[in-house]
Amino acid sequence: MAKFIVTDIERDSVARWLRQHRHLKHVRIRKRADTLVLESGPLSDPFPHARLRRVAVHLWTLEMPHRARWQPTGFRDRKEPFLNSSSISSAGCSPRSTNPERTSGRSY
Repeated sequence: MAKFIVTDIERDSVARWLRQHRHLKHVRIRKRADTLVLESGPLSDPFPHARLRRVAVHLWTLEMPHRARWQPTGFRDRKEPFLNSSSISSAGCSPRSTNPERTSGRSY
């Protein structure tokens, strides 16, 4: 099965969409083969928010992180509906605290 590689044009279109949404300033995009990963945090230890996998010329699937693995959501559509969905635009990409005292749980 051939992979549909993500181009710089598609990465730039998602970056343009992120710049239009002020509450997502902390999110950046990483392109790798057939995926676009939306992540934030330091470059040395990024926090993944969502991943778009290109499965056809105009079709993408949405994957969300779950317990250090990517979980497919089962949705398959064009890229724009995923960007405008609530999973990416609000809850999925909310900023994470970098202060360890503000996180739950004790250090081990």
